[in-house]
Amino acid sequence: MGACNLTQKEVEQGTGIGQSILSLLLNGRREINAAHARALGAFFRVNPGVFL
Repeated sequence: MGACNLTQKEVEQGTGIGQSILSLLLNGRREINAAHARALGAFFRVNPGVFL
């Protein structure tokens, strides 16, 4: 989340995606699912498709 100067905790609070899941997603150890994409899209105000 460095480009936006956000911490994982801030993204967790804004998306409801747990910090441990966010870490796995960022490190490529877990795939982003549709629910994650929707939550991230809403948080970052972008089309959820950019995360899929």
